[in-house]
Amino acid sequence: MRLIACLLLLTFTTGRLNAEPCQGQDLVAAMAPAVRAELQRETARDPYGEGLLWQADKPGHRLYLFGTFHLYDPRFAAMQETVLSLLAKVDRVYVESQQDEAADLQTKITTTPGVMFPEDQPTLPEMLSEQEWAHLSGALRARGMPPALASKIAPWLVNLTIALPTCVQASVVKGRKGLDGQITAEAAARALPIQSLDDIDLVLAILTGDALGTQINGLRVTIAGLPQAENAFVTMQAQYLREAHREIWEFSRHLSKQAGVIAPEEVDALLDEVESQMMAARNRHWLETLLAAPAKGTALVAVGALHLGGASGLLALLDQAGYQLTRLPLH
Repeated sequence: MRLIACLLLLTFTTGRLNAEPCQGQDLVAAMAPAVRAELQRETARDPYGEGLLWQADKPGHRLYLFGTFHLYDPRFAAMQETVLSLLAKVDRVYVESQQDEAADLQTKITTTPGVMFPEDQPTLPEMLSEQEWAHLSGALRARGMPPALASKIAPWLVNLTIALPTCVQASVVKGRKGLDGQITAEAAARALPIQSLDDIDLVLAILTGDALGTQINGLRVTIAGLPQAENAFVTMQAQYLREAHREIWEFSRHLSKQAGVIAPEEVDALLDEVESQMMAARNRHWLETLLAAPAKGTALVAVGALHLGGASGLLALLDQAGYQLTRLPLH
C-alpha cells in the first residue's frame, strides 16, 4: 500500500516537491529470478502495461497520452523534451487538475466539517497497536506533524501524510516542477487551452468514502512498510524510467503482502478498492470529457502513469471506444 498511497498523494501535489535522490535500492532488480518472473507474469495479464507515450486515433481526432510522474527528477529531462515537443502539434491540453484546483481540494479537506477530523471516531492510538502507534508517531514527527494532532485525523489522510519518504519531503525546490507542471507551464506559455479532467468533489468523495476499517488496514500496511520507504520509492522511480507502469501496481501488491500485517486476501481487497475508486472511476469520468471534445482536432492528455494500463485504464477504454492505439518512443 505504500506505493499506492504515495501515488495517490502525488496526484494532488503542485509538482514543486523535489524528488531528491533517495539512498535506496531497486527492490525489483534485487529480486530472486523466480520471484521477478512471477511479478512479470502478473503484470503481463493486464493490457497496456508498458509504455508512457501513446497516440490514439479516430478519423479527424487524435490524442497523445502521456503517463506522468508528479515529482521532479532530473533523469526525466529527455522524456520531458519529447513530450513538450508535441505541444506544437496540439490545439489543447488535458491534465488531472491544475494548481488552483489542487489548492481547492486541500482547502475542502481542511475546512469541510467532518472530513479532516471525523466526528465520533476513536483516536489512532485506540485503533492501532502500541508498536504501530510508536512507529507512526516517529514518522509523523519526521514530517513535522505532532502525533497528538494526527491521532484525531482521518486515517486515510494520515496515510497520505506519511506516504512519501522523508528524502522526498525534505525540501521544496523553487521553480522546479514535476512533468505535469512542466507541461502545464509550457502549454500556458503557448496560449494553449488547458482543461482539468478531475471533478474535485468526486475526488473528495472517493478519498473519504472508505469504511473506517478499510482506512485503518491501509494505514497499518503503510506503517509496516516505513523501513522500506526509500527502497520502495527508488524502485518506483526505476520502474517509471523503464516505462513499466503496471509493474508498479503489481509490485505494490507484492510489497504489501510481504509486510504481513493483514491477510493476502485483504491486501487484494484493498488494492481492488483503490483501483476501482481512485483509478477506474476517475478514468471513466475523464473518458466522458475526452469523448465530448470537439470531433476534430488534436490534444495532449497528461495524467499519472498508473491511469494508462489495466483493463480499466484509459488506453483500454479508448480502445473500446474505437480509437486505434500506437505506442510512441520517448527518446
